[in-house]
Amino acid sequence: MRLALDALHAGEESAATLMIANISRQSPFADWKFFIRGLAAYYRDDPETMRGNWDRLGRDLHTEVDPDLCVALGAAVQGALINRHRLGLTKFRGRTRSSEL
Repeated sequence: MRLALDALHAGEESAATLMIANISRQSPFADWKFFIRGLAAYYRDDPETMRGNWDRLGRDLHTEVDPDLCVALGAAVQGALINRHRLGLTKFRGRTRSSEL
């Protein structure tokens, strides 16, 4: 999972997606797969796909929610938001532009 997150952070969405492609819905790592797919959608400004994946977190076939996973996912989302802020990037009508303009 860490390698997939690193690839996604480096802008290599296809590599990250390939790394998680074989994770089944029954896997204990299924929530990570949905999280990474949702984060990729967030980076490409696709809120519908992002929500579609993140709405599945904790719902598929395992009923127990791991509190450590929740903390890790929250930290990853915050990290993504902080990185975008540091770069001065915001999304505006599908285009990336500096927030200082």
